[in-house]
This record gives sequence, C-alpha cells and structure tokens, in this order.
Amino acid sequence: MVDYLARPIGEFKGTDRMTINDRNIAALARFFRGMPVEPPPGTGLATAKPARASSVWGPGYEADQAFDGDDSTRWGAAPGSRSGWLEVDLGSEQTVTSAYIDEAGYGRTRRFEIQFPQGDSWTPIATGTVLGDKRAISFETPVKARVFRLHILEASEVPTISEFQLFGSEPSPP
Repeated sequence: MVDYLARPIGEFKGTDRMTINDRNIAALARFFRGMPVEPPPGTGLATAKPARASSVWGPGYEADQAFDGDDSTRWGAAPGSRSGWLEVDLGSEQTVTSAYIDEAGYGRTRRFEIQFPQGDSWTPIATGTVLGDKRAISFETPVKARVFRLHILEASEVPTISEFQLFGSEPSPP
C-alpha cells in the first residue's frame, strides 16, 4: 500500500493515469487532514512572471498578485463581474503537468477552465465547477506552451484568486 502522507507529492512523477491518480490522492489526503498541499505556491513556474487579466478591481488587486507566491495578496476582477480570466506568460515554452489555485476562502467560482493558446483560440486542459481553497489539479496529458490562462466562466460574486501556479518539467534543450 502506498503511504500518501509520508511521500512528498513531487515523488509521484509521470504522466500515466495511475501516477496522476496517486498524485491527486496524496494531495487530497493532505487537504482533508489540514496539511499544506505541496509544493508550496511560491515555487511554481509562474512565480513573478508577466501576468494579465480581463479586468481589475483596482489598485492592489492586479493580475501579478496571483503569481507572487504570497497567499495574502490576490487578483480581483472589476466590481460587478461574474466571470473573467487570469493569464501568465512563462517567458518560454514549458511542459506543464499540473496547476495550483487558491481562492483564499472566497469559493466564488462555479465554472472554470485552465487553457493554453492553439492558433487563434484557447484550448481547455482542465475544466471544473468549483475551485475553492488550495486546489491541486493534475492534467491528463502534459501541455507544452508559453502562455496559460485560468478562465472563470461563471462565479457567484466577483472572481478573486490569491494564487495560480503551474508545475511541470523543465523545457527540453533546443
């Protein structure tokens, strides 16, 4: 039997369905025991990278606040919004296998997609109905791209995200 609490989540490597399931089980086991979900948000590929958003609540709630590794800061969409997107440019193509999203207790998201651009359109990698606090999402298939977007399609109140991080393997040398 696998000890999901004893092994760091990062040890569950690979892209096969069983490894992805093990990684998700380890994250859920930690979450339900009140333990931090690893890796910490400040170590992701998106930390301190250029960010954009569909709209901003105002000063102090800009897009880059969701990529600063500090869960006490956050991005907020414009007053009255019930949808919006948050985008990060990793600077170069990266292979991404998972995401970490934290709504910091607000729990407003009702429908979302994590997307990457393909040609002139955005392609969803992961979809769901609830984000909540410290949510780890593993992708079924790794995605190699430079830009990623969290698109909140529907929210009960103004969308706000304290952290959006991406994790995966380093890019292959040219």
